[in-house]
This record gives sequence, C-alpha cells and structure tokens, in this order.
Amino acid sequence: MERFCGRFTDTLITINKEDYALAKQKFHLKKNGKIEYVPGIGIDLKCITAMPEIKDELRKDLHISKGDIILLSVGELNDNKNHVVVIEAMSHLSSNIHYVICGQGPNKDKLEVLAENLKLKRQLHLLGYCDNVPSIVKSCDLFVFPSKREGLSVALMEAMACGKAVACSKIRGNTDLIDEKGGALFDPENSDSCMRAIKDLLNRDLTEMGKYNRKKVEGFSREKVEDCMRKIYCE
Repeated sequence: MERFCGRFTDTLITINKEDYALAKQKFHLKKNGKIEYVPGIGIDLKCITAMPEIKDELRKDLHISKGDIILLSVGELNDNKNHVVVIEAMSHLSSNIHYVICGQGPNKDKLEVLAENLKLKRQLHLLGYCDNVPSIVKSCDLFVFPSKREGLSVALMEAMACGKAVACSKIRGNTDLIDEKGGALFDPENSDSCMRAIKDLLNRDLTEMGKYNRKKVEGFSREKVEDCMRKIYCE
C-alpha cells in the first residue's frame, strides 16, 4: 500500500535511516517527488533535564539495597516490547540485579509468572503507569530496551537524554541511536545475547557512556526536528 501510494506522493518523510534507505531503493514517487529523513518526532531536552533524580526514594519504595543494580525498561507490557527476554536473561545474571518496568498492559500476569518460575520474583518490579518517568530513568543504573519493532523510540531517546547507557535490541531505529560508545545491541529473540550485552555494559564505565548518549541525542531534539520540518514544508 505504501509503495502504491508513493506514486501520488510529493514528499515522503521517514524517521529512521533504515526506512530512508529502503524508501530510496523501493519507492517510486511522482515526478519530482522527494524522500526526506527527519530524526524522529523530537524530544524536549530542557524538560527532561529539569526532572529531578529520585534514586534514594525509588530504592526505599522497592526495597532495593544501595549496592544492588537497577535495570529499567519503559513501555507497555505486551509481546512487542519483549520484556520476557530480559527476565530470561536475568536468570543467568547476579542475584543483586533488579529489573524495574514502567508501563502497564496485558502481559503483566505472564511476566510475573515467568519471574516466579525462574525464582526472580524478588527482582522484578512492575510499576504500572508512571507520570515521572524521566526521574525514574535518572535513578536507574542501566536502561534496557528489548523491543522487537520500533520506528524511532521516544522512550529510548529520553533515556539517552537522562544520561544513561543502554542495552537495546538490534532493530531499525535503535541502531540510529545506540552504538558501542553509548551501549550494546542484542538479538531480541535471544536471551543469551541480551544477557551478554547487559553483563558487558555492567563491566564498563556507564557514566562516560551516558555522557556520550546525552550529547548524541541533542541531534534528535524537538528544535532539530522542527528545523527539518520547516525546511521540508517551507522551502
């Protein structure tokens, strides 16, 4: 359908580099039609920066010891967000690692049962809907993003803006954002791959990687996206 409609399209806007390359290769637009790349929908860096860290409060509420490690994911509890692969990976990691998820959805019971079967119930914390996600992200040790499909994830960009290193699935969109200087990529269908990525990152300098991600995500700010859109529509 997209390729068919391309024949009537003046400008096709893509938000990740894989889609941009694919459109260049396979889409035939109307005469003088253009394919443009825009870096996502943009994030409000100033707002995210202003949100406070709540590390001590979060650890107290979840009964997580000061020396324990917090992995965090943000996203609906569904098959695509793929939290299962992280829980499975945790069964091969240290018992002082906790997995916190901000989000709600149909897989809540499934995730809790899996954690109980793997003897990880104490280490899984499902927070449900949260209205202070950036504060929670700033309070974790490592952001984990295991989705099977994404365009260009706002949650992932916000984690970068919070100065966090990231372990994420090797899929379109994610590969635009995360490289070895800011994190590690893993196969979303393979819990061993996920486990190795997390283990590798926990042995590296997460602070420096977070600083790199914070700088890199400036290229995906709301201001940058608005500039791109203004040029597309006004020039």
